Amino acid sequence: MSESTLLKEFNSRDVNRLRNIYSGKGDQSTATQVGYEKRASIHLEGNVWIEDGKEWTIRDGLKQSYTKLGEVKKILSVPFCCPSCKTKMKDKLDPKFYNLFGHCFSCQQTRETKMKLEGTYESYARDIMTANALTFLNDARAFVAEVSNKADNGIYTETGEQENWVGLKKNTQAIDQINKELDKLENHISDAQSTI
Repeated sequence: MSESTLLKEFNSRDVNRLRNIYSGKGDQSTATQVGYEKRASIHLEGNVWIEDGKEWTIRDGLKQSYTKLGEVKKILSVPFCCPSCKTKMKDKLDPKFYNLFGHCFSCQQTRETKMKLEGTYESYARDIMTANALTFLNDARAFVAEVSNKADNGIYTETGEQENWVGLKKNTQAIDQINKELDKLENHISDAQSTI
């Protein structure tokens, strides 16, 4: 092969590419692009920005996608160690007690034992049971109100489709009986609260 044949086969871009590879700069460009320039943006810890239609933030020095549910996950996540006693949370009841009280099961046992020694545990337990009963009562009343407000001629199947049935009527007698029972429960709860 003659020298002129080699010159015709390789253009300057190919030669520059080989030079870059040989000198250890293989990632460098051999041509100049015109018309597009990407702006370099510097983001700091805690900044939130939108890039390519997605929200991003920097947490602990790492770029992470930002979601609104991330804050909820952070609240519901259980730490490795209990914030009160600083011990590892390894008991299977620790996540439940952390979400309810903010500390591990062992700390809750210690707290309740201390209340029993001081004589305040009975009122504490009664307050918790009363709050649970009131929550149940409110949920039951909301359910009964929802059932009693439904249309007389429609029923929803398990697939979510509404079927219109002729002759379907609300059982107002059953709804009235349930409301009477809920009233009795409410009176019982208020009597229990007044005797405290």
